Parts: sequence; structure tokens; C-alpha cells
Amino acid sequence: MRNLTNRLKSPVMFRRVMTVPLVSLSALLLVGGPAEAVPAVPHGKTLDPFQTPCPGFTVLVEQTSNSLERTVLPNGVSVIAGPGIAKVTNLETDKFLTYNISGPGTFDPATNRLSLKGLSLINNDPSVSNAQPPFLWVTSGNVSFIVNQLIDEQQIRGRILHDVCAELD
Repeated sequence: MRNLTNRLKSPVMFRRVMTVPLVSLSALLLVGGPAEAVPAVPHGKTLDPFQTPCPGFTVLVEQTSNSLERTVLPNGVSVIAGPGIAKVTNLETDKFLTYNISGPGTFDPATNRLSLKGLSLINNDPSVSNAQPPFLWVTSGNVSFIVNQLIDEQQIRGRILHDVCAELD
């Protein structure tokens, strides 16, 4: 009678036993990389492009979303949901990157509070909020702030995924 060690020495049995782990490992190596995909926005609406400063240069932000405003709740709060993308271009070098900013979020016009969850693009423009230095971040998780006021990292309960200014510098 053949024991397990002798069976694995057989080329046929070795191939049978090792096929699944080798194929799985190959798939993992081929698919490696960030798991953040830019969503398809086939019938998207483009918001007005705007320029915002980064330390040492200016960027152009072009955003497209399938839904600029999903619904308005009875209390007047707007629900904003994607999918959405943002193309951000360094105006000095023409280098650009595209980010998934599919949200969702809410905006309360009574308090001017923007509450974001998921993937979002936020900026701090010193000409609007008197903040230094300017920044442009892609965030994930809970972010809440009053529009046109100072935003700091303490208001971000999630993570800063991308420092867009640093990536385009």
C-alpha cells in the first residue's frame, strides 16, 4: 500500500494536488494593486469645472456624476450619490489623475453642513476659508464640515486616501 508521501512523488498526483494553489497564487500576483476602480459614468452630468490652489501650483477639477442630487428629504436636506469621478489636472504640467468620488453624502442648506461618507473629494481653498496651506484630498469614511469654512483633519473620521496635490506635484 502506498502512503501519502509516496503518492505525492508521483508526477500525476503532484500536478493534481498543486494545480489549485499555483493557479490561485498566479491570479493573486496578476491582479495585485489597489482595489479602487474608477466607476463608469455613462450618462453622467458634468459639474462646472473649477480651479483650486495646491502648494506651488493650481489644479483644474472636472467632476462627473450620474446623479448630482438623488433626492431632497422633507427637512430640506439634499442626498447626493454617485457614481462619480473627478479628473484633476495640474495646470502647469498638464499631468492629470482621475479619482472615484462616488460618495454618498448629504447637504443641509439650513446649516450649510456637508456630511460625506465613502469616497469624496474635498479641498481647502485659502481664498475662501482663510486656511493655510491649501489641500485637495480624496477621503473615505465620515467627513463633516460647514461649506466655506476651515476644514481640518480632526473633522475626518475616515481616512485621507489621496493627497491629490502631492500626487500631481
